[in-house]
Order: sequence, then C-alpha cells, then structure tokens
Amino acid sequence: MKNKESRKIILIRHGELAKPDGPLRCVSDTDYPLTDYGRLEAAKTASWLRENGYDRATIVSSPLTRCVETAGIISAEFGRKGEDIRICENIREISCGHWENMTFDDIRKQYPEEFEARGKAFSTYEIPGGENFVNAGRRFGKALAELADEIAGDIIVVAHAGVFRGFLMELPLEERADLYEYHGPDSLFAIPQPYAGITILNDKLEIELLGYKPLSHLDNYAIGYFYEQNNVPAHIIKHMNAVADYQDVLLDRLESHDMHFNRELLHKAAVLHDIRRLDYKHAYAGAKYIRSEGYAELASLIANHHEALSVNGRPSGGDDPLTEADILYYVDKRVQEDKLVTIEKRFADSRHKIHGQEAEAAFQAQLERSYAIEKSLREILGDEMI
Repeated sequence: MKNKESRKIILIRHGELAKPDGPLRCVSDTDYPLTDYGRLEAAKTASWLRENGYDRATIVSSPLTRCVETAGIISAEFGRKGEDIRICENIREISCGHWENMTFDDIRKQYPEEFEARGKAFSTYEIPGGENFVNAGRRFGKALAELADEIAGDIIVVAHAGVFRGFLMELPLEERADLYEYHGPDSLFAIPQPYAGITILNDKLEIELLGYKPLSHLDNYAIGYFYEQNNVPAHIIKHMNAVADYQDVLLDRLESHDMHFNRELLHKAAVLHDIRRLDYKHAYAGAKYIRSEGYAELASLIANHHEALSVNGRPSGGDDPLTEADILYYVDKRVQEDKLVTIEKRFADSRHKIHGQEAEAAFQAQLERSYAIEKSLREILGDEMI
C-alpha cells in the first residue's frame, strides 16, 4: 500500500439472502437477492458507516446481486446514485464447484468420501471443481492489495463470509481466544461474519473490529426475528420479558443510590438470555448464536448468566463490585418462569433435577453466587430491596 497510512479497509458482508425454502443448500455463485430483512440490516449498517465518517469511502462490490444490492443501499445512504460502486470479480464467494446449489443431504449421498474429508478439514479441503477457503482467501487478499494500491482513502468492500473468513484466518486474530470457547480452536467458523456485519482493518491489516454490529441494530423487530429464527416457545419469551421487567425495577432503585449500569446492554441480554434454553448447555449455545450475529459484549453476558462463577472467576458479590453479569445472573435466578420468587424457592424447586456429585457441587456454587450478589444488593438498597 502506497502512502495510505491512516486509511481503513471496511469489510461488509452482504445482507441476508433470499434462499428458497427447503433443505439447506451449498451456495456460492447462485445469484439470490436480499430478503426484506436483509435490506433492513444493510440500511442499519449503512447508517452506522455514515455516522462514523466512512461516507467518503470508495465502495467495491462482488458482482453477485446480494452484494451489489447491499452496496447500493450503502451508496444511497451516502447520498450517491450508485454509479460509483466498483465491481470486482476476484472478491466473489468461494466456488462450490460441482456441489453448487446441491442440498447437503444430496452431497452426502453422491459424494460420501469427499463430504467426510471436507468435514475433517473445512479450511483446506478443495471441493471438486471448486476452491478451498485458504485459496479463496488468498485470491481475495490479492484483489484487495491491488485495490488498495489503486484507491486513495478508505475502502468499503462488500462481499461474502467465505472469502472474508479465508482471508481473515491468516491474519492475527486476538479475539479468537474467547470465540474458541464456543467453536473450538481449529474452527474456521470461529471467525464471526454476520449478515451486514462490519470488520475494520487498518493500513497494516490489523483487525480493529471483527464481525461487529452495534447494539442499536438489535431493536425490537430484530429481537422478534431472532425469536422466529430460533423457534423460541412462547413461555420462554414470557420468562425473558419477566426477567427484563424485574431487572428494570432493580436498576431504577440502584440508580437512585448512584449505582449505574449499561441498561441497554442489560435489557437486550435479559430478553435474549434463554434464546437457546432448549439446547444442551443453553447459556453457551445462546452466546454462540448471539456472537455469530455480531454482538460480542452481549454474548459474553449471556454465556455467564447460568454460571456459578462470574467472569472474574470468583463468586460475585461481597467485596467485589457488582457487574452487569452479576445483575443478569441474579435477576434470572429471581424469576421462575414469569413469577418473582425468592432465591430459596427457586433453588428448592430445582433441587429435584440434581443428580450426582458434580451436579450437586455446581448447584451449591450457583446458590453461593446468588446469595453473594443478593447480599451486595441488600447492602446498597436496604429496605428498597425487592
């Protein structure tokens, strides 16, 4: 890169694409448009880019419709007419070769050995007639370097999760450590690339944001969409809303004692914390999903809401300052389905589910954390504690 020291390269994944209903398919070059929700998410990202001073950036897009449409939404938000969008063939998605648009069930039947080999080496397995992620990422990196030499100033690149991950996996990723908790250290998919997500690189190709969406994007419509996508039962939604309601009352009282927390973050954590309650290790399953959607800080809270230890590795409360993670943990324990109950009742009603020495130890540790947080809250609120 020549004399471009202060510029940023912003990678934007296209919005949600309108795949046909039915079994999941292997898709790269099949040219689907955006869904209505995808257009809405792209518009939110475009607004964030403008508000953060990237509206003078050169916009580069993959030739596929879902990217061109996303780039057009960004261009319109910047007050342009779209003619400025530069199309680059070499940033198109990883090629699925002979598997293009096949269902994964059909691939498994028609290419059993190849399908098994791919499952053991996602990054390096080359699909018959297609590419692997490493080579696709290098193709993308070469194209990006050429663009960076030609273009002065910031560059917005609208492309695809596959080539982004293939490219990013060869860069230092400090954020991967916590992502491994959900994916495992060898997983390509530990690199979050949500629809309309934002990744920012500096001139040295150091990652400043990775698969990011601002919390403001997660409005009531998006939360409802998450419920729909995850088939969240009505009684779980009712519980999460009841947790949010109790949490609001508790936060009001804490604020009257000059104790302030991130209310937006806590509200959204409350209404999403059990989004995967029906899954094994539901707190981590929920956190994995929320992180994949671009909300890292929110995912950290959700991962911690069912743990015996706080994020600092100790039972919370007592002499430790209360954190957002403590608040969410405590209010969840106080709400049984949609009813406010005591800690004693909540844990007494759960005891019949506990079997074995390890489970009993975890149960007691969770109870200890609950009492420790409650003790801290009572010391602050006194008679105002509910």
